[in-house]
Amino acid sequence: MSKTKKGSLTSDENPLQKIPIVPDGGWGWVVCIASFYCNLICSGLASCFGIMLIQILDTFQTSATKISLIGSIFTGLILSCGPLASALMSRFGHRFVIILGSIFGSFGLLLSVFAINVEMLIITFGVIGGLFTGLCFFTANVVVGLYFSSRQALAVSLATTGNGAGVFVVNYITENLLAYYGLRGTLLMLSSLVLNMAVAGALCRPLKYKLVENTDKDIPLNEISTSQQLNVPVIDNNAETVKKTTSENSLDETRVSLMTVNASDEKDKQTATKKMSCIHSIIKNLAIFFDYEILKNGNTLFMIAIYFLWSGFCVSLRVVYTTLIVGFENLASGYSLLSLFNGIGYVIGPPLFGLVYDTTGHFADVFYGCGVAFYLGSVLSFIVNIRLKMSARAQQNEGLPSN
Repeated sequence: MSKTKKGSLTSDENPLQKIPIVPDGGWGWVVCIASFYCNLICSGLASCFGIMLIQILDTFQTSATKISLIGSIFTGLILSCGPLASALMSRFGHRFVIILGSIFGSFGLLLSVFAINVEMLIITFGVIGGLFTGLCFFTANVVVGLYFSSRQALAVSLATTGNGAGVFVVNYITENLLAYYGLRGTLLMLSSLVLNMAVAGALCRPLKYKLVENTDKDIPLNEISTSQQLNVPVIDNNAETVKKTTSENSLDETRVSLMTVNASDEKDKQTATKKMSCIHSIIKNLAIFFDYEILKNGNTLFMIAIYFLWSGFCVSLRVVYTTLIVGFENLASGYSLLSLFNGIGYVIGPPLFGLVYDTTGHFADVFYGCGVAFYLGSVLSFIVNIRLKMSARAQQNEGLPSN
């Protein structure tokens, strides 16, 4: 018996191939929750730096341009460390990479507590924190695709909703931490949140493998139709969830009001008043994130809805689309390349847009450029889809018996 390639054993009599057993549910949903948490923390940290910017300016008394390098490096490394994470995954496994990234990422933020200048923050928060947090971010997104086949689109979509949740949750937490504990205390608390990703990594158990008979023709491990993977109804489910949540919140407020009016006992009245005050406080705190003037402009609402709807498709289907192109076995390598270019875009994008604005003096030209980039991406995706269909048709024709 001789080994011909990684993951396969061949012999002249009984060729065998080692393939993973995809749960497509079961413990995979636990992995999906772990990925959701990693996305929440990583995206939240990348977005909350703007809230800490004023505190850093007041603490170190330096230029905003220099301080902005911290957030730029942090975000760029999170999104561009895919090749390194892919290499570590192939050598040590996804569980090890997430735990390693969480420990050293937390250590980087912990060192930031003792920073004496901005240069030290660039190293501890930007480089160390961004690099190792990025290992968790990349691996957590890839591992969901490995645990699912027919439900891959749904699982990946649920996991990537952690990105949006992180922007709201971590920003809100950071703002309150800065008010109570200051900059250094906030960094200490955020380092503990990053360390908790080690628990999420421990939940990502390695996949089991089985030996199957190899055939002459290469059979893709993910024989999933495009319609199954796109799984568009997840958007409808989200819409129903939003409606349901809104209705439940309205009912909760009505119940609290009824409790206040109809309570006969003074103790019940006090309890109802406290509940109503708590709900009012939550709504009041959440209101600071919204500008209700846009609700009066129908055109603005329409454009915002269109943008977030279609951009949500792009984000949630990146892993699925990568699997379709490169195959199940090469998912980590393919997604690492995608993540690398994504990080490069985040690093060079803001300075490039600033240059366009300084040259033209109009923000509209920046949006025109972004729109052209989106159209080019759509055209390239369309060409790739045609190429995939042609390849599948050619393989089917080769498999037909000759007359």
